[in-house]
Amino acid sequence: MIFQIIKVFFLLFAIVSFSLIAQESSLEYTIHPQEENGKLSLFVSLKFQGSDEGVTEILLPSSWAGQDELYLEIENLHCISPQTAIEDTEEPELKKVHHSPNEVVQLCYQVTSKVKPEVEWYYRPIIEDSHFFFFGHCFFIVPKMDDISPISISLEWQNFPGDWSLANSFGNQIQKQDLFLPISTFLHAVYVGGDFQILKCGKEYTPIFIAIRGDWSFSTERLTHLVETVIESHREFWNDNDFPYYLITVIPTGDDHHMGGTGLFHSFSIFIGDLSEENEDDWKWLAWLLSHEHFHTWNGIKMMSSPPEGSLFWFTEGFTEYYAVKLNYRSKLINLDDYIEHINTIIYDYYVSSVHNEPNQRIQKDFWNDWDVQRLPYVRGFLFALDWNQKIQNITSGQYNLDNFMLALFDRAQENLGTFSLEDIEQAASIFLPIDLVKEDLKNYIFDGATIFPKNHFDESYSLTWIDDIGFNLLQSISKQKIEGVKKGSRAFEAGLRNGQKYINYQDRRESIVINILDTKGNPREISYLKEMGRNIPQYVLQQAQLEEKLL
Repeated sequence: MIFQIIKVFFLLFAIVSFSLIAQESSLEYTIHPQEENGKLSLFVSLKFQGSDEGVTEILLPSSWAGQDELYLEIENLHCISPQTAIEDTEEPELKKVHHSPNEVVQLCYQVTSKVKPEVEWYYRPIIEDSHFFFFGHCFFIVPKMDDISPISISLEWQNFPGDWSLANSFGNQIQKQDLFLPISTFLHAVYVGGDFQILKCGKEYTPIFIAIRGDWSFSTERLTHLVETVIESHREFWNDNDFPYYLITVIPTGDDHHMGGTGLFHSFSIFIGDLSEENEDDWKWLAWLLSHEHFHTWNGIKMMSSPPEGSLFWFTEGFTEYYAVKLNYRSKLINLDDYIEHINTIIYDYYVSSVHNEPNQRIQKDFWNDWDVQRLPYVRGFLFALDWNQKIQNITSGQYNLDNFMLALFDRAQENLGTFSLEDIEQAASIFLPIDLVKEDLKNYIFDGATIFPKNHFDESYSLTWIDDIGFNLLQSISKQKIEGVKKGSRAFEAGLRNGQKYINYQDRRESIVINILDTKGNPREISYLKEMGRNIPQYVLQQAQLEEKLL
């Protein structure tokens, strides 16, 4: 009998303890639209249990994706719960809430849109009469606490117009959402509502949704087919179909020459201009963008790199860049010439970069401050991946390649709660390459910034040829019949050559270059300038016999 009483006591203690933990580790958000002076904002209520000390720190949106002072979009932050007050600190994104010990605290605030279209405005909250779009990092206030362990989070969307679509990284058309996940995941998500069209593709048990708004020249059927092809090829590569729900948001930029995006939890967002059905080059670039952002589902999210931020950008961005193109080639979304052309562009960008020999620490320091530095881990990591793929094939006599290394690293990350470190990269690579070679390559090419020299990775149809640095990407310009890759500050740039000008012909006069183009008004123009002597760039060039055969 005593044993039963003790057993019941411990059972009740466990239940009470669990409920207290659940109560302490839960957040409740209610969101509804509010119009003032003809401008729409979103009104947010947040409930959570305060600390037993009577003071709880809260974090406002601050910096994310190159955007700073995100707290400026937060207005009218105040407490509703009685005997509760908010104290400012020296850090504008950090506040202290004073309350009774263990009291349930309720805060309210408004989020207004203060975007500036001349910058990457879609990384700040967009709230307009017809729709809203935001990332969790830019919108939600959260208590300062462990952001890795899962907690209960509820989201309730109230009083939105009946004809509005609602979708986010956790579901669509759901008024009340009960989630159990880390705060970091809750923030690393996208949220949309309004005049979005919701498209569906994918398989029955792994549906893919596309939230798109605006008027477009292309058919949504073509877009859904492209999305489905990219996503299914990646899931096949990773042998991973654990996606009961997946969302892509498509946001119009109004600039037909701009494409961008970001990968998120079970979702990603892309920002594009209009595409015509006939412009195959634009569709190839869209396929690349979709592939790049979706590959981050694994390389960056299901496999999260350990801190400090930026130390492994060469891998999370560079290897993603490599596979974005390679998997599109395997899926026949691009052909071999397209694949080679993309590699040539990467090599060109790498070799003409003024920072390509900078150490990895420079990337950690200036990634968000300097465009050339921001581009460096993409091109450096791509060429490093290309090199390791060849080395693994050579050393294992073709039995393995870089794919096997990626899958081995994924397995290690899953054993380590979804995270990986530099040591994990070294250990996974050492299955296929000598560990001394792995460490030496990482030190020389990644951390010290030594130049990566491409090798002839392709069959006899292509040869690796060193060409003069003439200030723009000649091979791609000929292929596209428009000027590409003009390097700012080069003699070509100073002479008036610009990206997008129509290419007519090119003459190499030993010490000088003459290019005939059509300017933006369609007028013929001859541009000439002296060569920048002593600088050469490696490129993969189709051999003359194969080129002539193609032209027949």
